[in-house]
Amino acid sequence: MGIWEILGIAPTTNIRQIKKAYAAKSREVHPEEKPEEFRMLHEAYQKALQYAKKAGQPDPVKEESPVPPNRTEDQTPGNRTESAERSEKGTEEEDILRSYFEKQSDEWEEKLAVFFDHWKEVKFEYRNPEIQKWWTDYLKSKDFQDIQWHPKLLQVLGEEMDQKLHYDYMIRLLFWEAYHFHSSDAEGYLCQEDLLKLRRGLYPAYERRQQEEAQKRLDEEKRRIEERRAGIRKRISLVLIVILTVTAPVFLYFILTKDARYVKTYMEQRYPETEFSRPKKIKTSDYNICYEVHSLAHPDISATVLFRYSLKGNVYGERDDYGLQLLEYYAEQYGLHYGRLEEGFDYCWSYKLGEEISLLYYSDEETLSEFCETVVRMFQEQKELQQLEAVGICKEGALYPDILVNGKMEGFKMTDEQFYRPWEMDAAVLERSVLNSYMRYMFHFESWNLTPKQYLEWGPDYENACRELEMSSREGEYSLGYWYDLYQEEREEPVCKLYLPVYIENKASDGIAYTKMMPVGDIYHYLLAEGTPITASEDGSGFFAEINGQSRFFGEKPAERLKEVEQWILPKSPVFLNDPKQIEQLLEQYEKSRG
Repeated sequence: MGIWEILGIAPTTNIRQIKKAYAAKSREVHPEEKPEEFRMLHEAYQKALQYAKKAGQPDPVKEESPVPPNRTEDQTPGNRTESAERSEKGTEEEDILRSYFEKQSDEWEEKLAVFFDHWKEVKFEYRNPEIQKWWTDYLKSKDFQDIQWHPKLLQVLGEEMDQKLHYDYMIRLLFWEAYHFHSSDAEGYLCQEDLLKLRRGLYPAYERRQQEEAQKRLDEEKRRIEERRAGIRKRISLVLIVILTVTAPVFLYFILTKDARYVKTYMEQRYPETEFSRPKKIKTSDYNICYEVHSLAHPDISATVLFRYSLKGNVYGERDDYGLQLLEYYAEQYGLHYGRLEEGFDYCWSYKLGEEISLLYYSDEETLSEFCETVVRMFQEQKELQQLEAVGICKEGALYPDILVNGKMEGFKMTDEQFYRPWEMDAAVLERSVLNSYMRYMFHFESWNLTPKQYLEWGPDYENACRELEMSSREGEYSLGYWYDLYQEEREEPVCKLYLPVYIENKASDGIAYTKMMPVGDIYHYLLAEGTPITASEDGSGFFAEINGQSRFFGEKPAERLKEVEQWILPKSPVFLNDPKQIEQLLEQYEKSRG
């Protein structure tokens, strides 16, 4: 088979066409699967190149005239003579190329030997600049180009490239360029295993070069951007200098008066119908600044405004005491008692009242009607007070004023909170609301201070409140409580029925641990109902429970754990409340059991 038949083209001196035909055929013939065919293809390719270079003239083989229809090749005139001539000429060309290829085989072996001698040492010397220079020149030389497609060379390079030059970058990049690989031509070597291996071993070097070039372009772009920015900054700086020179006095004035203007705006928003003097800074501490302002309508009232700042210098909290002082100012004129109550951890004000509020105090329930009429009249007459959010109302001398004002504590709600807007209410309505809250508060938290008269007057109403409380407890997730009959001395019928609630207090931050709690006033009723000897303290701050010669004071806390309360219950106690006879019998039985 001739070289042109192996390449699959007509005889030609077009080197580009020869290379294209060789590349197409090499995809079909794998050197490992068909080594003999690949060797013949490579030899044919080399002979065709030598033929094209030596001939240096257009293709001598003329195109055959097409065979007319219905005529075979043998019937064409002169066909036998032309075929004979082409056969003789082809044979002559093949003999010339074969002799040339046999002559070059020895030269290829010598060139391969030179390459392999240097290739053996490349793993140990690739860092040497002289070695890198040698490989740079060699891979561009004709000696390498004559053997670069030799099967033996491709096999060695494909198997050893990554092993010997794994840490080298420059020499692998030289091989990539010598073989004219490209980033997207991997599919063309699927049928040429050695070339594909070689490309895989060289690709990291090519990829690294691409990354370095991309980084250089990126650095250059950054440098140009930075130069442009520097120019812009320079121009902006010049403009700012001019602007600051002109506007510095005005700007400085606004900076120095910024906080004062902020304080004035805050006060005007809080009290829109009141005019204030210019704020004056009176105290400064870490992240806190205090200002003093005066109402133009009340120059004698000196209000304090506190601003709190974050680490970044932003205002995150503010409060003032003008509303507190204004309420106290008018309370004195109307003969009302007042005081202040600070917000604690277990309760908070639902209105925007600040961290402390002013309370109006009533002395007792007998004077409550007169108190409510005075409060409503004061707020209706003094329109300025209607700028306040609300006012808190509390019983004077209450042990737990925060609970009374809020109407609840953590985990337990007894009634509505005691914040009112009296200018919108009738005195009688205000009185009923305050009295109802006070009644519930006394039964739940200061029951030892209740008088027999209060038990008789409030008993029926409180029993109805207890039924509402029981209903709300049943709807809760943890419902528990005890019903007892309330008796008084010299009365056979109970005054009312009491519901003693047990509520749940969450003590764990993860919401898992729960504690059963009981309000201290209900503890008083509970221990009495179970027969525990009880003695109220003289100052009304609590009571003592006695058992087995030991006593425990209740009243320091508004509620106690049910588990600790049950330790002060006598065994087999009756269920009658305030029945001295039953308690006396119980004590006698207890003493006998001990004897």
